[in-house]
Amino acid sequence: MTREARTVFLVVLTLLFYAFYYLFFYQTFIFPFPLNESIFFGVSLQFAVWNWKTNRLLVGSSVLFALLNVIATQFFWSFFLKDTSLLELIESNYLLGINLIAFLPLLSWIYCYCKEVSNSTKFFLSGIAAFGLFSAHLFNLPFLQILVFAGLFFLGVRSKGKGTNHYLWLLLAVLGTLKLITLLS
Repeated sequence: MTREARTVFLVVLTLLFYAFYYLFFYQTFIFPFPLNESIFFGVSLQFAVWNWKTNRLLVGSSVLFALLNVIATQFFWSFFLKDTSLLELIESNYLLGINLIAFLPLLSWIYCYCKEVSNSTKFFLSGIAAFGLFSAHLFNLPFLQILVFAGLFFLGVRSKGKGTNHYLWLLLAVLGTLKLITLLS
């Protein structure tokens, strides 16, 4: 098992222990999904440190996407703003604008990733993934987003020897699934 796989495994295991702790003591099944973006940012930073020399554009775009995702959350701004200012920020379109800006490094990351794992069909695969993620975000379909992330992970698993960045896609799929489970339960 590579260090990237161990990192993702330990993150998911920690989240599962957290959820089972709450299930055992409080009889409710809760994952700390407001921390998903922060968790992903920390893991992507660690991956960037490990893989900076292999593909800087791929690693840089994943870290920039993670950073913008953190900045676009209400949880992040709740540390810096008072309640009234936070409510004004939520009602404005600034967070939506940051999410749209975050879509640009995501597109770059998808393109670089598809180019790395499957050079012949890079435009087709990156186009399908980008359209799926944009549709999932536009129509609020988290299940479609999870499927796209899982599909990108399986694309990387299928093409062995092409790096370890596909574990970030797995982490995004797992975090999205855990958030969906918490919201549905």
